Amino acid sequence: MQPIDFQQRPETYWNGKGRHQGGGNFMRNSPATPLGLVGEALPELEDEEVEILLIKLRSTLGDVISVRVRMEGEEIRYRIQDEYEWEQELDVPQTTRPLSFQELVDLLRTTCQEDFCETTFLHLSWRDNDHLFLSMESDFYPRIDDWCEMEAETFAIDSGRLPKNWRLYQQTVFLLPDGYQPLLNQETFAIITAANPLGDSGGTDQTEKFLEDLRQRDLEHYPITGCSPDLTHQEESFGVVIPLKDALEFCRTYQQDAIFWVDRDQLELVDRSGFRKTLGRFSERVRNGGGAFFIH
Repeated sequence: MQPIDFQQRPETYWNGKGRHQGGGNFMRNSPATPLGLVGEALPELEDEEVEILLIKLRSTLGDVISVRVRMEGEEIRYRIQDEYEWEQELDVPQTTRPLSFQELVDLLRTTCQEDFCETTFLHLSWRDNDHLFLSMESDFYPRIDDWCEMEAETFAIDSGRLPKNWRLYQQTVFLLPDGYQPLLNQETFAIITAANPLGDSGGTDQTEKFLEDLRQRDLEHYPITGCSPDLTHQEESFGVVIPLKDALEFCRTYQQDAIFWVDRDQLELVDRSGFRKTLGRFSERVRNGGGAFFIH
């Protein structure tokens, strides 16, 4: 993912964008159940008012929240509006030109509902639900949903919902031994380590016990080394041909934060609870596999 340009600033909010809305027959968000297909109930935009951000909730009804702007004299005024009773004017650092990306995210990080001021709106949503509960879209800030995902992930790590080393695990690359091609011929397999329980480099290495466990269960397995991108940190791991649910059982048994799951060359990081994050192509993470290829 390319870095976000936090200095990005729209030239204007009044360029014809930000005027589309949902309604009784059209929803811009998907409800969690078919019973939630009731239409969008945001109040209509006022004359010359523009929506600069839509926040979408993974709720039963697929609720949405709108951040809107309007001109009052020479100043830009901002307000937030949901489909129910929340309507609130927003304080911004400057009102003479559109917000920069940084100014927008600072605003989002500090906005709280007037009746729930013990924490911010974003943290309240993530705390009471999960860190994927919100997504965002904007005609003026194209990378806002990428920021939302990263901010939510940070909240999940800081609150202990995701492992403390979650982002380090996402950088993992792999070294494959000679004779690895039979593993790549499998449609799916897991990559599991028994080293460094719970991300603690000083923990007891249970690799020998894990290897014996694999042999006793007669599971097809291949040695793989998981590494930091510069190859300075390496952990002995195994590619195991096993269903995901059984791989997660090994993860919990050997006190690992997470495993990797490969499905037709698509690599996912899966934490011990089963939360999955897509990382891209496994073959692109192989550092010594010039001949690595999948046959499916």
